[in-house]
Amino acid sequence: MQKNILVLDDNPDLLEAVCSALRQQGYATVCLGNGELGMKHLRQAPVDLVVTDILMPDRDGLELISMMRREFPAIPILAMTGGGHHQSPEFLLTFARRLGATSILPKPFQFEELLQEVARLLGETTLQRTA
Repeated sequence: MQKNILVLDDNPDLLEAVCSALRQQGYATVCLGNGELGMKHLRQAPVDLVVTDILMPDRDGLELISMMRREFPAIPILAMTGGGHHQSPEFLLTFARRLGATSILPKPFQFEELLQEVARLLGETTLQRTA
């Protein structure tokens, strides 16, 4: 059965690259630019995994993680960030873990790292290789 992944990032180039890499592995993806849109989507169609940036407009990833843990406690969350003007990636990712992120990934990352972590979070033992 195809797994559904919600990907949230306000950087349109990175958002499309992540979604494309996941689609190439056979995942169905919904790709949105902020946490507000992400919560709206989750309330209409829960997914198997959420991959979210932390620093975004209109509801950042930290707020999203906190809300998801209250409303959708079973959905795994992979939080990613490159940090902000006043916060290091390590600080933000540690905070994301404390709020309930299942896993974390600092930016920049290799897509192979992302795909391996997604497979692990979804309980898959190997990546699906597609041509």
